[in-house]
Amino acid sequence: MKFRCNTETFAGAIRLVSKAVSNKRTLSMIPILEGIKIVAKGDSLIISATNIDIFIQKTIKAQILLEGETVVISKHFDEFLSRLVNIEEIELEKTEKEIIIINYGENRTEFMCADAKAYPVMQQVDDDTTFKIKAKDLKDLIEKTIFCVSQENSRPILKGALLELQDEQLSVVALDGHRLSLGSKKVTDAKGSLRKVILGKNLAELVKALEGDKQVKVNVQRNNILFDMDDTKITMMELQGEYLKYQEVIPKKSNIDLVIEKSKLIDTLERTGILARENNRNYVTMSLEGEEIIINVTGIQGRTTEKLPVRKSGEDRYITIAFNNRYLYEPISKIDEDYILMKIEQENKPIIIQAYKEEDAEAAEFLYMVLTIRI
Repeated sequence: MKFRCNTETFAGAIRLVSKAVSNKRTLSMIPILEGIKIVAKGDSLIISATNIDIFIQKTIKAQILLEGETVVISKHFDEFLSRLVNIEEIELEKTEKEIIIINYGENRTEFMCADAKAYPVMQQVDDDTTFKIKAKDLKDLIEKTIFCVSQENSRPILKGALLELQDEQLSVVALDGHRLSLGSKKVTDAKGSLRKVILGKNLAELVKALEGDKQVKVNVQRNNILFDMDDTKITMMELQGEYLKYQEVIPKKSNIDLVIEKSKLIDTLERTGILARENNRNYVTMSLEGEEIIINVTGIQGRTTEKLPVRKSGEDRYITIAFNNRYLYEPISKIDEDYILMKIEQENKPIIIQAYKEEDAEAAEFLYMVLTIRI
């Protein structure tokens, strides 16, 4: 195998697929997954890596001097390529002794490689369930929901996000027992239905590959999903287990609705978060008095009280609610609109947070639920 290619393009492809290189636990069982597979064929390089749960494949253009394939050990290869700055083109050649040589100018570096025959291939999928969505919409949908996946191992299914397809609407749901995020976007050319849980950290790697207005074709198989962006393909295995019936925990009504200027509330929560980190549950209290809310926090080294104006509708009464400061801050920070809508049923029930759209309150694409804290 021998080829020439653009250094930056090749390094970028290696960097992308290296996110799927196997972890140490899997390596002990399948050592070849420590590597990245490179196939030189026609006028292209097909570069791939997998840890079984996720398979990333990237195709780039190259000048192929001799077709072939190999697996190069990832550990230092990716880092070395990132150091080849101001070098426009490199030449790579695999020898019969399972060595891959990188020639750059008058210099060369050698890396060990392995036989590619034992490396897994990307699983084929059919078209029984498929749809298309713009890359920017899919990116927005994932980024604004997966921060709510659980980081705990006690309930592994909650470390994933639920993807649902129904009536040309793709929904993503994530929850961790303290808050919930739900987002929906329109898709096109939809066929079939979908309900699968995908590991949150794998969806985060997908986000890095999504670019602009490109169309992403999504194919669903029995236990995996393929995201096809032409020159980039990513397959993910679903998490096994029964996902929570999230619709049953979302409040169906509210007795008090508050419209709050997002930027002012974000600024306040950034300040209160400093002292909230000192108390044992990172909590702040929010009191509603007339047309303003009062946010209080007490830490070991001090306390903060801040007032914000609100537009209120519904019951006219005094209430005080306690929240985890970070759990309240994070969903609000994901909202793009200038104002947020906070829906309150009663003090000890979860609250709903959405973007405020005066012309159509039900048009918000994202819904967030945050549990209150008993104090």
